[in-house]
Amino acid sequence: MSRDNPIFLRKSSVNFNSDSLSKAQIESIVKASMWAPSSRNLQPWRVVFVSSDSSSYNSLFDSLSDSNKEWAKDCPLFAVFCIEDDKRLNKKFLDVGYAG
Repeated sequence: MSRDNPIFLRKSSVNFNSDSLSKAQIESIVKASMWAPSSRNLQPWRVVFVSSDSSSYNSLFDSLSDSNKEWAKDCPLFAVFCIEDDKRLNKKFLDVGYAG
């Protein structure tokens, strides 16, 4: 595989742009998580999206560990994934990773 392949040019970053997201951008993110593949097509997650202009944003931010606060301080939207602890769903964390 050539090093020119986009997969090798990818860069992970923990820096967020603090610009607010438009309603259309947030809706696009929500739809993408809804259509993510999951084991047995169960979609065992529920997602709560909290934008920086929400009254819940500061409470959610304050609940983060100090190390997470460092990289999340400019994050304009949090996605909180909630899953029921169902022992039959052994791929639930993989599923949430696809949706995220």
